[in-house]
Amino acid sequence: MYGTIRPTDAALTAAPGGSYLLLYPLMETGVPMEPARYYTASEVACWSWSLGTDGCVAVGELPQTWTRTRVLTPFAVQPTTLRALSHARSPYTVPSNGSVALELALLRTHRARPASRRACSWRLDAQWQGPEAAARPKSLCLQARGVSAGGLLFPLSPNVTQMLHWVS
Repeated sequence: MYGTIRPTDAALTAAPGGSYLLLYPLMETGVPMEPARYYTASEVACWSWSLGTDGCVAVGELPQTWTRTRVLTPFAVQPTTLRALSHARSPYTVPSNGSVALELALLRTHRARPASRRACSWRLDAQWQGPEAAARPKSLCLQARGVSAGGLLFPLSPNVTQMLHWVS
């Protein structure tokens, strides 16, 4: 399926204007691959770790399940993304699989559950960029089952939490 939405032999095209959906393809391990903006009206996907509008290709064949995307609310403004991420002043590479996983986890508010009240042993300091930057948490707590902020736990794949315990 991944090859149909991101054909390797497709010619690059200019980014279309208008609204788009955010795509976060996941590996079998739950770790995200390079994300994209998908412009439904023109069937163009722009693949970029920063969710920019470079690396755009026409999508040839959509999976049948994508008819359900018509009920999703598309984005019309620049996405809010991590600008910097660190643990104990040691920086992570941003953007990367780990930072994209955190962005995705925090977007999936419907999956959030109340977080435990124990002390945080792996605190992440986050700086955001984009229109919703001021509303995003500046401090995150990495836990075994996800990342917590504002009293909520946002689930993450165990492979992602393990990956984030290594600082570059």
